[in-house]
Amino acid sequence: MENTQVKIAIDGMGCKSCVAKIEKAVASVQGAEGTVDFGEKTALITAQDNSSSDEALDAIRKLGYGVSVLA
Repeated sequence: MENTQVKIAIDGMGCKSCVAKIEKAVASVQGAEGTVDFGEKTALITAQDNSSSDEALDAIRKLGYGVSVLA
């Protein structure tokens, strides 16, 4: 099975500690991991399937950040 990658813009990320919170939230989703770029205010989410990807985006939203899919 091929992994799904989604690049997102994150709105409301104001400090570098936000990066750790977001990466931890994504990692809590089974089958998903993410790398956050604080300077670009983006993240690359890698997931086993679309369901895991959607759950990872929801986990970020639950932290209070805005999420927009870029690619």
